[in-house]
Amino acid sequence: MGESRRYPIALLCLALAACASKPVAPPPPKPAPPVAVAPPVVTKPVPPKAAPVKPKPRPAPAAPRPSVAAAESITFAGSVYTLKYKGSTNGEMLRQYYTGAETSRNWTRLVELHVYPTAGKGMSAPDYAALVAKNLQASNPYAEYTLQANKADGTATLNFTTWNDATLKAHYTEFDAFKFIPTVKNGDIIGFHYVEKLFTDMKASTEDNRKNSEAEKAQVLLETAKVPMYQQ
Repeated sequence: MGESRRYPIALLCLALAACASKPVAPPPPKPAPPVAVAPPVVTKPVPPKAAPVKPKPRPAPAAPRPSVAAAESITFAGSVYTLKYKGSTNGEMLRQYYTGAETSRNWTRLVELHVYPTAGKGMSAPDYAALVAKNLQASNPYAEYTLQANKADGTATLNFTTWNDATLKAHYTEFDAFKFIPTVKNGDIIGFHYVEKLFTDMKASTEDNRKNSEAEKAQVLLETAKVPMYQQ
């Protein structure tokens, strides 16, 4: 009897010993606090800087117009022409320039400056050039002319070859080149006029004479286009 009571007590001791020796699992770790997520950074696009606007270059000031009244000499096509006559007819001012020792009685080429009184008549430089051409053909119906208007500055150029019995007898024709220039103040027209006697070389062929005269005319026309804008 005493033996049977000892077994349950022994078993109970073994059970308690087993429980005491069995490790106890640690408690689960506390969950980590949530990581704060920074709000997305919104970057506004920076507009590109506008390129600096370069100021437009100012147009060069117009060259001062030479005065007809003050022109004591004129250089044209490489030659210097000196004032040797000035006067007026019917209100038209005329100044004549000759090269070297040439005069109005003995000349081969000359330059003239005219001031045509057209103020108040509403005539443009091309209008006046057309009038001169009309008068030319009235005096010489066979003469041919070339008239060109320049819309950029209001000028006009006119050139022609003319002759008569006296010039043909002296073996030359006359070549005229005009540049008509509008005035700023009162509407008159200024005329630059170059005249040259084109002599025939009696020893040269007709073809050679023609070529020489055409070459001379072409050079004169180039120089006429360069004539400055005169004023009164």
